[in-house]
Amino acid sequence: IEAGTGRYASTAEQGGKFVRAVTTGPNLLSVPFEQADWRVETVFGTIPWIRARTYEGGAWQTNNPSGSASLRTLDRTTGIWIELGANATWTVAGLVPRSTTIPLAAGWNLVGYPSMFRQFASSLTVNLRNGAVEGFATLPPYYLTRLPPAGTVEAGNGYWVYTADAGHTLTFNN
Repeated sequence: IEAGTGRYASTAEQGGKFVRAVTTGPNLLSVPFEQADWRVETVFGTIPWIRARTYEGGAWQTNNPSGSASLRTLDRTTGIWIELGANATWTVAGLVPRSTTIPLAAGWNLVGYPSMFRQFASSLTVNLRNGAVEGFATLPPYYLTRLPPAGTVEAGNGYWVYTADAGHTLTFNN
């Protein structure tokens, strides 16, 4: 806003804030905004996390705050399993991305959901051969459930997306 006149100009970047309750034990999350600092301990600095894990390139990466860390940074394409020591409220703020493209490998891909718009799960699999989407469920041992085509995917959640073929991408717009 221009001082003294109240006029404003639109900008290519828009800020946003995301707040959600997270529970003791495993949670499947993603960061919907661009961050200035993508270190795991910064992104999850508002919650009492015990361990963070993601699956990339056919291998698990882990960060234990009191131990080893093969997972040091995240990005908005990453789905993250995060284990909490207590119930909490996770707050994250940043720039809303205009568009994000996530490359998919053949098989299961752990992905973030970097859009502020809810969609049907079928929108993620429409061009994928044998495509499937799994999201978080509160039931052990896997804490996952297969989402039906009319199930919703939304900001702040991570998802497992299956495709039989490599070379596909998911593109999200805001």
